[in-house]
Amino acid sequence: MRKITADIIYTISGEALKDHVLCIDEDGTILKIDSMNQHNSSEVLQLRGALIPGFVNAHTHLELSFMKDKIRRGNGLSKFIVDLLSIRQTKEEIIQEAIMRADEEMHQNGIVAIGDIANTTNALRYKKESALFYHTFIETLGYAEERADEIFNEAVALIKLHKQAGLQTSLAPHAPYSLSRRLWEHLSMYYSISPELTSIHMLESKDEINYCYDGSGAMKSILEYLKYPEETFTPYGLRSIRAVWPYMEHTSRILMVHNTFMTQNDFNFIGKQIDKIWLCTCPKANLYIENKLPDYEVWKKNTSQICIGTDSLASNNTLSVWEELKTIHHYNPELEVQDLLKWGTLNGANALGINNRLGSIEKDKKPGIIQLEYNPAQQTLWDAQLHRVI
Repeated sequence: MRKITADIIYTISGEALKDHVLCIDEDGTILKIDSMNQHNSSEVLQLRGALIPGFVNAHTHLELSFMKDKIRRGNGLSKFIVDLLSIRQTKEEIIQEAIMRADEEMHQNGIVAIGDIANTTNALRYKKESALFYHTFIETLGYAEERADEIFNEAVALIKLHKQAGLQTSLAPHAPYSLSRRLWEHLSMYYSISPELTSIHMLESKDEINYCYDGSGAMKSILEYLKYPEETFTPYGLRSIRAVWPYMEHTSRILMVHNTFMTQNDFNFIGKQIDKIWLCTCPKANLYIENKLPDYEVWKKNTSQICIGTDSLASNNTLSVWEELKTIHHYNPELEVQDLLKWGTLNGANALGINNRLGSIEKDKKPGIIQLEYNPAQQTLWDAQLHRVI
């Protein structure tokens, strides 16, 4: 049994503790949390700063890890997508090497669980062998109505492969603007039979909102790149969240990612169904692509179900929840540190349905333990150096 303490222990699920000891089994299970005076100090590893549970990265794209530094920042979502499509195909060994490095990077950065978007089986074997927990969202997208049946069947086949590998998996639409009506209908029927957690990129840019409403704006360039006629996409005449909500009503939980342009009216539209929504913010990616962050004060007025993602290395230079939290706090210093730590840990675990074992420092959990090394008398928490303890 290992005994560990620090200046403060952020349990996340309860109060922050001082003068307490974590008693941890060799496999990482927390056996008990005791007062320090119940133990001989010579038997306790005493660390400076804070202890917190491991982070949960609720949204990334592991398969896109090879795209680091390949897409110019600040050009907006439409140009970002066209650039991504233009370099999506590369040598298999390059993709595999980048996936392996990204998994290792997340482990080193104190991440214990990931919500990962997948379009292929490229990362499957790494997820099976990884020390990290993965929930894989098999992503569906496709503009052409005539290909909807084929695309849906391919997604279902990918789900089966991931489940056969023992991985937690569910089906997810890409975004409001990138699915044909027939493909949406397939998903709606699927969710009515198998209600489950899903994920969707939502309200990520003004381009998305305008395109869904009347087909205008820069997103037409995506169809041009794909050599589809402009009429391939039929506008909804509605704001994007209203346009696709009916197709997702049977899901058990929705991880809505980005929500950069989410307004109070959007929250009013969701209404009483807000309890099934988890808002996932990826601040560094938002700054990379659109140079804009969500209005977190509006979020907090309407929900406490907020979690953190890193997005992919195509739109980020790190896969670190800690760096995402520091970015949010830099632009929003009024936010409470303990609230932000909860966004990066327990809330992500709740969103992915794994809060029974991860996300907080509690007896019988195996949440991973992270040290945030800082001098409480001289530095703020956000100056801390991160070290993975367990």
